[in-house]
Amino acid sequence: MTNEELNEQYELFVLGVAEPEVADEIRAKLAAGDPEVTQGVALARALVAGLAFTAPEVEPPDRLRKKIVAAVSQEPQTFPRWFWVWATATALVAVVAFNFWQREQRKGAEVAEMRQQLIAQAAELKTVSQLLEFLNEPELKLTTFGTAQPTPPRGRVLVSPNKGVLLLVSNLPPAAQGRIYQMWLVPKQGGPVPMGLFQTTAQGTALHVRPGTVDLASAAAIAVSLEPEAGSTAPTTTPFIIAPVAE
Repeated sequence: MTNEELNEQYELFVLGVAEPEVADEIRAKLAAGDPEVTQGVALARALVAGLAFTAPEVEPPDRLRKKIVAAVSQEPQTFPRWFWVWATATALVAVVAFNFWQREQRKGAEVAEMRQQLIAQAAELKTVSQLLEFLNEPELKLTTFGTAQPTPPRGRVLVSPNKGVLLLVSNLPPAAQGRIYQMWLVPKQGGPVPMGLFQTTAQGTALHVRPGTVDLASAAAIAVSLEPEAGSTAPTTTPFIIAPVAE
């Protein structure tokens, strides 16, 4: 074939769909250093590569659709050059879009994971800060519970007139679905006062802080009961932790 006849074959050669004898001839001319063929193949490669980024997403015109249908229905199936260029452009655009979507999905997942890590770290720092504040309180009352039981929950309660109540507990399994633990301030007179909801970890530990002021003179004990997950205004079950506030 002449170089002029090969002008219609360069894109097919680059796409790997040229007829074997045509492909062999182009390879032979490339090996011989034919400048016209070398330039034609280089331009074809640039064209095919560029189509992935420049081909707009458009609805093919009816006449183009008819040509495609007619082309694929012919026997033997001999697809015109424009069909391969259009089909390749569509496929490359789809691949580029899919790869971009995957990258965005991975990026979104990584950002979400980092956000959760930062939130967890911030919560831990806040907890440590609250614990240190309690330990530095001059009028701190410390009470332990569960030490005399064979299978406790065990723990400590720190009560500060200025900082509130801090509960440290272990050996307490997570509450069942639909239930939650609730802490109470039991006064010397009157009913228990709600002091917040908490859940334990899978290891059965929890650190619950209820900030605020506490009247130590009127406080009798800190208690914990198992309640509906929305919490209760008064205990609906018998408290299983009762830690007297030290005099």
